[in-house]
Amino acid sequence: MNKEQFTQIYKENFKRVFRYFFKRVNGVADVEDLTSEVFESIYKINNLDDVKIEKYIFGIARNKLRDYLRKKYKIEYKLLSWDDFEESYWQSESNKRRDMTPIIKELVKELGESDKKLFKYKYVDNLNNIQISKELDISKNNVKVRNNRLIKKLKGLWIKSL
Repeated sequence: MNKEQFTQIYKENFKRVFRYFFKRVNGVADVEDLTSEVFESIYKINNLDDVKIEKYIFGIARNKLRDYLRKKYKIEYKLLSWDDFEESYWQSESNKRRDMTPIIKELVKELGESDKKLFKYKYVDNLNNIQISKELDISKNNVKVRNNRLIKKLKGLWIKSL
């Protein structure tokens, strides 16, 4: 792609891409960064002759937004082992960097038994969905659904506790 083609594409699509991010992301600086990343990706592509450029641009924008949101809202749920819930572990000098783990410990206490089991299998024992489905005698898809609901419950409980 030559400079003139890129300039034409940039002029025609900049405002729409900027508005796309502006509606979905808080902070103008992040919006500007995401918008520039999209056009940077477009500039690096050599041959766009056979591609409907508008769909291509918004496909890239959608992927950039997904990546941004994943990075921004990622919370570490993984625990070392079930024994980590013992009080002595939390009071140890070697475990000063706790991040979300103590908060999650308190939140898990408020869950029902089935949610506690799922939490233990998924985030403490590090079992995959197939293994969990065998342990709980439910389908793999049901494990996914229940896990998503569990995460939403934990987030809701966490927000309440703030």
